[in-house]
Amino acid sequence: MLLACRRAPRFCAAAAGSGGAARLPEVNIYQYEICPYCNKVKAFLDWQQVPYKTMDVNPLTKGGIRFSKDYRKVPIAFIDGVQVNDSAEIIKKLVEVLGRDSVTEQLADPEINKWVDWTDKKLSVLLFPNLTRTFTESFEAFGYIMAIPHMWLPMKMVNRLVGGWAMWMANDKIRKKYNIEDEREDLLRCIDEWTVELSAKGGTFHGGSKPDLADVAVLFEVNSFERSGNNRGSFFVGDETLVRDPHVLMATEVAPVMVLLPFLKGQDANQSRFVSLTDIILGASSAYGDCRDSFKHMVSVCRDSIVKQLECICEVKALPGGSEAGQEKVYRFSVERLVAWLAVVVRKTVAEAQSSGLYFTEVGDCATDEMRQDRLTRFMCELCYHFALNDGEIVEKVAKRLNVDISQSLIPSPTKKAISAPPGSAAINQKRSRPSEAKKVDAKRARLEQAAKGCKKISSFFTKVPSKK
Repeated sequence: MLLACRRAPRFCAAAAGSGGAARLPEVNIYQYEICPYCNKVKAFLDWQQVPYKTMDVNPLTKGGIRFSKDYRKVPIAFIDGVQVNDSAEIIKKLVEVLGRDSVTEQLADPEINKWVDWTDKKLSVLLFPNLTRTFTESFEAFGYIMAIPHMWLPMKMVNRLVGGWAMWMANDKIRKKYNIEDEREDLLRCIDEWTVELSAKGGTFHGGSKPDLADVAVLFEVNSFERSGNNRGSFFVGDETLVRDPHVLMATEVAPVMVLLPFLKGQDANQSRFVSLTDIILGASSAYGDCRDSFKHMVSVCRDSIVKQLECICEVKALPGGSEAGQEKVYRFSVERLVAWLAVVVRKTVAEAQSSGLYFTEVGDCATDEMRQDRLTRFMCELCYHFALNDGEIVEKVAKRLNVDISQSLIPSPTKKAISAPPGSAAINQKRSRPSEAKKVDAKRARLEQAAKGCKKISSFFTKVPSKK
């Protein structure tokens, strides 16, 4: 039986207490890659730095769990050879086996249990209908099947087609069962509950300066949505051996809510609009305008952590084991995610993001390395317009990590007078330039000027927070 091995991530922020057990249990998990309950169990193991192996179960035949006659769901875990069913029971068993006092206390905390139950009974329920609104989205959600190494190719194709269709057909049934009218809006409101809770706590995480069991349950359960492909801001390469982006963020204590929650695409009668938690906090939606204080708090946390995150990204290359190519993918993914996050967080409204034409999701859609590099260069250009005055050094560091020459991308400020051309050069330039190219340059300049104006509107959010030196 083929099992994919997962090392315990090196970057977990919540290390076990000194009273933890010296010997780590042997853990095997039977899973669906996009199952939120499976992701919650893996999140707990990652958090506690416990190595584990995974086995992807065939969703149609359930062939991988034929040994389990009475229980035909996932996750199923074998902990030191003992079968344990259901995510909640698996976590309880792991806490018992590990014997770590800090986690045992958290498991008995009513406040933490309230949010753990909230993820199971509310958040997880809303993820399924958001994954399966259309057949296209359901088909996309089953894309992880194609990366399962032990499954025969025809079986992969059948699973993706039939499984996607079955999930799509079950959407209405689930919505009626849980009385879900608008799955997108309900999910956004559900996410907002968590955001308000973090804001009330006044810390980076629910647990304060370090994540607790509630943080792990919420943030990594949402990872099932990201792994399905519905997170439009995801650069995840689909390799099970890679360190996931949340680990880097947890290690650097950057406010994870700003990045990990899904980048949702909403459809209405008149237009297609992109909505993320960042957009909500920035007030792009009037219904969530009261989240500005929460945003200010997150900005203060993030600004103090950007340099630390860059250092952490550089350390990714030093991960023990694994191929050099795999480590390089982790490094590129982490850096690109940072750049993408910076590009989005400075935008004021969805409309400005659309008009700029610089969606960070374009980077993942590039067909060639040259196109990819060009998109990243344009992101750096926009970042400089927004951050150069107060955070030019940080932008420079990001550019250096990406090997991007931002000096060639910047367009002179419109307030500066253009240098007059030498006599006789005008005619030559006119002959060489094409009208279409001139229009493109003008359009690009206009977009960047608009981005600069948008930056002034939110400058108060940044100038009040001291930069980290």
